[in-house]
Amino acid sequence: MVSESQFHYSERKYNMRDLISQIQANIKKYPDTTVIVDQGENNCFTYRSFDVYARKIASKLNSMGITRRDFVTIELPRTKEYIAAMYAVWMVGAAFAPLSPDYPEERLAFIRGNCGAK
Repeated sequence: MVSESQFHYSERKYNMRDLISQIQANIKKYPDTTVIVDQGENNCFTYRSFDVYARKIASKLNSMGITRRDFVTIELPRTKEYIAAMYAVWMVGAAFAPLSPDYPEERLAFIRGNCGAK
């Protein structure tokens, strides 16, 4: 039997700024390192390509008026683009609700309205 004392628990708490800072540091330090592989090695992001893609999404969010403390939905399959969209939302200071494109339209509409997504 495994006891809890065999595991290391970190008391460190992270906030979004810390997470974004760590990702940005990795982008600078390891730009050509593969960071996400999505269904095969030919479908991946390096830190650099991840950053470029996420910044395009963040720019689009800004042009749509999405800013700090706004709420949006991410309605994508769980792919590398989904992860970039999450990061982009965090970069603009917003929050998101993950929605599966497989949900029925009525459910999607309810969740969008209920969470106040822009």
